[in-house]
Amino acid sequence: MAAVALPSLLYQNSGWLQFGYRFALDYMVLLVLLLAIGGRPLGRVGKTLIAIGIAINLFGAVTFARHNQFYRRDDYGVIIRH
Repeated sequence: MAAVALPSLLYQNSGWLQFGYRFALDYMVLLVLLLAIGGRPLGRVGKTLIAIGIAINLFGAVTFARHNQFYRRDDYGVIIRH
């Protein structure tokens, strides 16, 4: 998995106008597969982190490119860092 994830993690481009890090999709399947094969039950911390991740991505999916008050944009409509 490191051979797949390492180039993506070292790449400085976020994919331009989007919410989230789209290059993580390249190795996300392998990561979920490793978690499933491991067979360890998820604890309270793991379940909480999964719920927080789902909430953050749901927020981004609902608000991105729809509700400008949550994102700073320049004169061309490109989102810029705070």
